[in-house]
Amino acid sequence: MTNHNRTPQTTRKISPLAKALAGVIVGSTLGVGTLFSCGMDFPIELLSDRKETLQGMPSGDFFFEAERLIAAKSENFPAAKNYPYQEPPELEDSEVEPELDGSLRSAETAGLSQAQLKQWRLARNTNSAEGVSALAPDLPKASQLYIAGALAFQQGDDVQARDYFQQAAELPERAVWAQFMLGKIAARAGDRAAMRAHFAQTRSAALAGKPDPLGLALASFGEEAQSYWQDFAEAQAPISAEQLQSVNTAVELYAAQAAQTARSAHALRAAEPDPYASDFGANSGAASLLVIARNLNGSPERQQAALTLPLVRKLMISYAFSRGYEALARNEQSYDWPEQDETYRDPDFAAGMAPYFLKPTLISNLQQALGNDTQVDGADRLAAALYRAGEFAASERFAKASESPVAYWVRAKLALRDGDKKTAAQHYQSALAKADPKQSQSENWISDSEGYAPLNQACRIAGEAATLALSQDDVESALSSFFTGGRDYSTDMSYVAERLMDLDKLHAFVKKHTTAQTAKKNQWDESEGDETLEFSRFDEMGKPQLSYPQAVLRQVTARRLMRAQRFEDALSLFDHPAHKRQASAYAQAMQQAAKSQGVEKAAQLFAAAGVARYQGMEILGFELSPDFSNVGGNFGGEFDVEFPPLKPEALKANLFSAQEIALQQSTIATPNRRLHYRYHAVNLANQAADLLPERSQAFAAVLCKATNWVIYRDTAAGGALYSRYLAKGAYVPWGAAFGGSECPSPDFPRAQAMLDQIKWAERKRLLKRSVPYLAGLSLLLIGVGLTLRARARKANTSLPDQ
Repeated sequence: MTNHNRTPQTTRKISPLAKALAGVIVGSTLGVGTLFSCGMDFPIELLSDRKETLQGMPSGDFFFEAERLIAAKSENFPAAKNYPYQEPPELEDSEVEPELDGSLRSAETAGLSQAQLKQWRLARNTNSAEGVSALAPDLPKASQLYIAGALAFQQGDDVQARDYFQQAAELPERAVWAQFMLGKIAARAGDRAAMRAHFAQTRSAALAGKPDPLGLALASFGEEAQSYWQDFAEAQAPISAEQLQSVNTAVELYAAQAAQTARSAHALRAAEPDPYASDFGANSGAASLLVIARNLNGSPERQQAALTLPLVRKLMISYAFSRGYEALARNEQSYDWPEQDETYRDPDFAAGMAPYFLKPTLISNLQQALGNDTQVDGADRLAAALYRAGEFAASERFAKASESPVAYWVRAKLALRDGDKKTAAQHYQSALAKADPKQSQSENWISDSEGYAPLNQACRIAGEAATLALSQDDVESALSSFFTGGRDYSTDMSYVAERLMDLDKLHAFVKKHTTAQTAKKNQWDESEGDETLEFSRFDEMGKPQLSYPQAVLRQVTARRLMRAQRFEDALSLFDHPAHKRQASAYAQAMQQAAKSQGVEKAAQLFAAAGVARYQGMEILGFELSPDFSNVGGNFGGEFDVEFPPLKPEALKANLFSAQEIALQQSTIATPNRRLHYRYHAVNLANQAADLLPERSQAFAAVLCKATNWVIYRDTAAGGALYSRYLAKGAYVPWGAAFGGSECPSPDFPRAQAMLDQIKWAERKRLLKRSVPYLAGLSLLLIGVGLTLRARARKANTSLPDQ
C-alpha cells in the first residue's frame, strides 16, 4: 500500500466495476427527502450490475423477520445486564476464586462487602450444600439458599436442590433465579408439565418486579418452547391435532422470546450505552426459529401439516423470503451448493441464485396451503419469495394483496419484467412513500445470499429507483435518489455527481441539500493534528451517521470544482480544516501565476505543483476512477497504467445509455491514470521550467523535484524530465542523485538575478554590435545633410533679382 499523504478516513471497499469501468454507477425519479441509514461498513453498489439490481430479488434478514413474527407485549422483561469487565481480584493465600461465568459472578456478588465476598468464595467452593450457611453466615438468606441449591444441582441431588430452590423462591431477591432452576430440575426429571409451570412462574416473578439481572425470564421462553418442539419432533405420522398445537406453541414462545429480547435489548442499550457491549443472546429466540424453519423445510410431510397453522405459515413465509437460497436448495437435508444441471426454472430472474437449484417444495406447499386466499399475513414477503422462485403470476397476485413497501417493491420489479418503466417508477415512488423512516432504520434486507450486508428497505428502494432513472437519462433524479438512499450508496452517488451531473446543477444541488459538516477526531489515531480528523460513517456508538452522504457529496463536488478552477465555489464546500487550507494555498498560487510573468510566475506554478503532488488526493482527486479517493488511493499497482478505453457496446449491455457514455467520456481524467493529480503536478512543474533560465539551479531543481514525483511510478515520465535536464540544464553537484529524495528547493531569486544578468549582457552585446552601424548611419546622415544644405545654397544664388 502507498501512503498518499491523505487524511485517514473510514475504509470503503473497492469494486470490480469501479476498477475496470472507471467507477460507473446510477440514479432515480424520487426527490430528496429523509436520509435513511443503510448497512454495515461496506459500500453497496447497485450500478455494478444494473440488470441484477433491477431484476434480481435480494434475500431478507431472517432475524429481523423473526423478531417481528409476533408483536412484543407491553410488559418489558429485563434483558441480561451488561456487566463491565473486571480484572481478576487479588486474593489472599487461603482464598480461591470460584470457577463461574463472569456475569453470574457479577450478579451474585453485586453489593457485597469485602468481608461478605470472602464468605461468598468459601460458600461457592465448598462441596457440601449443608455447609453454606455456616461458611457464609453474613450473606443474605436468599443468597445462601440459592448457592446451596446450585451446589446440590451440580452434584446431581435434585431432591435437595429442589428443597433449597423452593425456599429461595419465597424470597424476592432470588425468586426469578429459583423458579428458573426449579424448571431445569423438572426438565431433567422429564416432567414437562411441571417444567412449563415453573418457567411461566419465572416470567411472572420478573414481571412483578423481582430482580432478574441474568435475563432468566427471557431465557425461560426458549426453555419452555423447546419442550413443545420436542413433542412435535417426536411425533410419528399421522400427526395429531395435539402435536400440531405443540409446534404452534413452540413457535409462539420462540417468537415471543425473539420479540421481547429485541425490545429489552434495545431498551438496555438506550439506558446503558456501551459501544463495546455484546449482543450475545439477543437473537436466541430468532436462532431457534431458524432451526425450526430449516427442520420443516427438510421434512415436506411435517411441513405440509404445519403450514395449516397461520403462525407457522408466517414463519415459513419469512424463511422463504429471507433464506431463499436455502429454501431452493436441491437437497433439503444439505445446504451445499450443487452443480448446474437442467433443473433450472428461470435462472435469469433468480435474484442472484442462478448457480443454485430451484427446488420449490416449500413454495409449492405454501401456495397449496393458501389456495386462492391472498389475504394472508406476510403476503408481501411471499410475493418476493415467489418472484425469486420464478412464480411471477402468483407473485403478482400476492403483491397486489398488500400495500406495504415490500409489495410495491415487488410490483416495480414485475413491471420492469414487462418493460413498463413508467409504472415501475411509480411503484418505486409508492414504496418509498410508504416506508416508515423510523421503522426503516432497522428494517434490514441483505444484498445477496453470500454478502450478508444489512440494508434497509428505504435505502434499497431509493437505490433501485435511482438505477431505473439513470437508465432513462434522468441524471438529476438519479443523484437525488442515491443521496436519499443514504450512506451505503455513496459510491453510486459519487459516480453520478463526479462523472454525469452538470457542474452548475451539481453545485446548486449541494448548496440546497447539504450543510457544512464537522470533521471529528479519529479515536483510533493517537497522532496529533488535522490529519487525525475524519468524516465517519458511524458515530461513537456504532450507529450510522445520517449526515455521511452530505460529507461525501460535498467533498466530491469541491474537488470537481477545484479541477474546473472554480476556486471560490470549491473552497466554500471543503469542510475538513486541513483540506480547506491546502485548497486555498493551491488556488492562491494558481491565481497569482495567472497575474504574473517570468520567474515570479514560475515560482507560483511550482508552489501549486507541490500542493497538487502532496495534497492532490484531498483537493483534486477523483472519488472513483482513476484516483479512487474513496479508498485512499490504496490498491494494486496494476492500475498505475493508462486505463483502457471504455467499450460502448459492453456498457450498453448493462443498461448504459448513449448519453451516459458521452457524459462519462466528457468528464474523464487527464491523463486517465491512477493518481492523475501527480501528472498534473508534473505538468505545472514543466510550465515553471519553461519560464526559468535553463542553466539556473532553479531549472534543474524544479525538474529534479518533478522527476521524484513520478519516477518510481512511471519511469517513462520521469525519464523524459531527466532527459530535458540533461539536454538543457547546467551541471549541478547533486546531479548524480537527480530525481531522488534529496532534490534541493529551487532558488528563484538567483534565477531572477541570472535572468536579469542575461538580459543586461544581451543588451550590451547588442549595443556593441550596433556601434559600427550607428557610426555609418551617422556619417550617412551628416553627408545627406551637407548635400542638402549645399543644394539649398546653390538654389538661392541662382534666383533673379527682384
